[in-house]
Amino acid sequence: MRHVMLGVLVGLALPIYSAQAAVSDDISAGMPMDQVVANALATNASMSDVLAQVSAADPSLVASAVAAAVAANPSAAADIVSAAMDANPDAAESIVDAAMQAAPEQAGAIISAAVAKGANPDAMTAVALANPNVDPTAVTEATAAGNPQGPASSFAPGSTGIPSSLPAFGSSSGGGGGGSASAS
Repeated sequence: MRHVMLGVLVGLALPIYSAQAAVSDDISAGMPMDQVVANALATNASMSDVLAQVSAADPSLVASAVAAAVAANPSAAADIVSAAMDANPDAAESIVDAAMQAAPEQAGAIISAAVAKGANPDAMTAVALANPNVDPTAVTEATAAGNPQGPASSFAPGSTGIPSSLPAFGSSSGGGGGGSASAS
């Protein structure tokens, strides 16, 4: 019975070990990151495992692994960023930047995933706004100018909120200039 249990444990651990060895071997061999990620995923490793293995092999490559993974599956950008933040939380800005380079249309979801994992919201928004392909309204609130009182208000444009009421024509209000009105 003991031998059977040992065999089962070794059998379960072998795919994990071989996938981990494959990631570091692929990185050592100088394979492009998109190929490293594809090879690891082909072994049925989860994205979390792949990114953790990339981080273990070389933490500076996590952002390029994120870019490759997001480029291959843009709709999973938030999940990929979340997994990358678990693997290397100190690289939040480079992870978010890499993900946004690959899928700028997912900027809102990418920022939300990073912030949920503890990234600074202001720093993540700044990274998004620095990317020329990201629509600023996707990551910040619109700040359109205009009269908050609406067109039917009695406030003069540019006023401080004090209603303006002008004296009626021909009234003696205002008192400027002196003299009197002419009869003709």
